[in-house]
Parts: sequence; C-alpha cells; structure tokens
Amino acid sequence: LCPGQCVAGPSCNYVDFKNYIYQVGDFASIPSTTKAFMTRLAAGFFWVGVYVTLNTLFPISLFGDEKFQDKNFFVKLFYMDMAAQGIRARYYIGWTFPDTANIASGQTFNGYDKETGEPKFDRFYGVDVFGCELSVLSVPITESWNHGTHMWLKRYIYFRLNGCLLYTSPSPRDLSTSRMPSSA
Repeated sequence: LCPGQCVAGPSCNYVDFKNYIYQVGDFASIPSTTKAFMTRLAAGFFWVGVYVTLNTLFPISLFGDEKFQDKNFFVKLFYMDMAAQGIRARYYIGWTFPDTANIASGQTFNGYDKETGEPKFDRFYGVDVFGCELSVLSVPITESWNHGTHMWLKRYIYFRLNGCLLYTSPSPRDLSTSRMPSSA
C-alpha cells in the first residue's frame, strides 16, 4: 500500500489486497500500467501548476487589504472563487499523487472496459475531479470527494446499519397506527 493513502483514507479491501499479493482472481494477469500511470501523474502535475498559479495570482492574504475591500462586489466574488479553486487544488494534489503509486503497482486494476477493451485502473482512487467540479447535485460531489473514504464508510458503516445512520430504539409511537388522516 502507498503510505499516502493512510492519510487520505482507506484505499482497498483486504480481500482485494490479498488477491493482489497472491496474484489470483482479477490480479492473475495484470496488463501494463504505464498509460494509466502517466495519465494520473500528468494530472498530478497539472494540479501542482494550478495550485501554484492560483495561489500566486489570488493570495488569501489580500482579503483583509483595504484596496480589496474597495473593489466591486463581482470582482471580490471572482477573486474569492479563484482563491478557493487554488486551495481545492492542494487536495487534488494530495489524492492524485498517491493514486499514481497504486496504479503503477497494478493494485487498482479493475478488469477491461467492455466497449474499448482497454484495461481499467479504477478499483479505488482518492478523488474524481470531474465529479467534484462539474456536478450540480450534492450526492455526486460527496461521492467524488475523498472517494476511498466515502466508499469505506458506505460499505462498512452505512450498509451495516441497513441504510439508517440514526439508531433509535422503537418508541411506542412508532409501533402505533399511523397518525395520518384517512383522507391523506
């Protein structure tokens, strides 16, 4: 396992890790990881560039400056959005680079794409940037952000509680008949 994944959250199931170590199941024959590795590495360096550029052009330290306070509302809004994008890029860097180590090892191999026949290396990953940035709904955003931890919590906490995150013992009110009027 990549040490960086310990910081970012759980990354894979023990069964998958065991199959990877003993090279059985999906891991009996792992194809070349070069293309997927280089793509993810390039994405990591892209986010480093975004982080450096945006944090240089839009530093948060200017928020308290009097000149900044005198700016137009829309200029301030644009500036704050760019500063937030720069901060978010730091997290993308932190999840993208550990993914490269997992991809290079072949541990993220997830079979072949049915349409193209290309190998998929998405068994687990840290973040789906496009899912975070382009989604208009909150559920896909939370599924995409820190994906490894999200899947771990979903699999080992949420599903074990039968989809209910609140545990309450049944009250007499819950066991009684419905209080809804018959016309409802």
